[in-house]
Amino acid sequence: MQEVVARRAHDSDVTIDVIREEVEDLLHARYGKEFGDPAAVATLLPSRSTFYLRMKESGLADALDRPTRARAALASTPPLPHGGREAILRPGQVTQADTTPLRILAHGDDGRPTATEMTSLIDVANHNMCALMITPSRPRDAESGQAGQATRAIDLTLMLAQALAPWPVMPGWDPLSAAAASSLPFGALRAADERFTEATAARPVIRPELIVYDQGSPYVSEHFNEVCDRLRIARRPARKKTPTDKPLAENFFTTLAHRFSQYVRHGWQGRSHKKRGRGIDRMPLYTIAELQQMAQEWVALEYQQTPDAGLRDPFRPHVVLSPNDMYAVQVARSGYRAVPLSPAQNRFFLLPRWVTPARAAS
Repeated sequence: MQEVVARRAHDSDVTIDVIREEVEDLLHARYGKEFGDPAAVATLLPSRSTFYLRMKESGLADALDRPTRARAALASTPPLPHGGREAILRPGQVTQADTTPLRILAHGDDGRPTATEMTSLIDVANHNMCALMITPSRPRDAESGQAGQATRAIDLTLMLAQALAPWPVMPGWDPLSAAAASSLPFGALRAADERFTEATAARPVIRPELIVYDQGSPYVSEHFNEVCDRLRIARRPARKKTPTDKPLAENFFTTLAHRFSQYVRHGWQGRSHKKRGRGIDRMPLYTIAELQQMAQEWVALEYQQTPDAGLRDPFRPHVVLSPNDMYAVQVARSGYRAVPLSPAQNRFFLLPRWVTPARAAS
């Protein structure tokens, strides 16, 4: 089934019935001798209802409904070594980072409306949000028509610093956004890390071991790579035009738009310029700092505590877990070690700048 669906990745979409007929033709071509035995025929050719069920369980039925570009990207993903999936079992083992326009106007430092973009770092093992940064974006490029990206290397390093420390519960946040009120193993985390207090948000501290990142210029900058080397964080670039290399990071922005961005009434621009409301730039807009706090509260209160169909307890596969639930299961096996950074180590996140002192300063 996977082979036939992959063959049709660049073709126009078809129904599952067509896939079933082509699978039968393929089986007849490969196992012609076996088809002389009625018992073998029953084994090789499942019933129509069973075929539909297997297509749905394997995700191939959903793949058929995707746009041609998405199906082609999925088919271009090479098989992993030994024909198996990469085993990701512990927090921080593999993380994914990406930057995308937020489609929310903010009140800029100059008093004018400014477009924004978000960079997120998400853990693959448990879908936890390690860190997120909202920054102003450059104006749209006149030649290409694409929105410019203004995320810099310093923003990425500050995102790493954010990932390595607990989030505080800010004034005005919902009390349920606190770690003590969540499914996180708060008592064990507090005993292992003194930074966890009653005012810590419901989002665990996860130290990345490997970051799969976009090939944007900030990710390949000297400063970002130097900070990652100091923290002993490995990097792996995603291939161009291959969103399947970092699917969680790609899908998170859709989740963000559906569950957070569209509820920001002052500044939400809609999913496309054709659906943009009128007079948005004349509204009383939030500052970027306010949007950052709103996004972090949403992560701690809703995203981290909402069951995710892709997260299952290995001992109870019928139970759907939230990112915090999954982290609690994994950290019980892998353990947690607090690694707070000293003030001297925190200074390495900042971008150095060499200056020549003037005579008046001597």
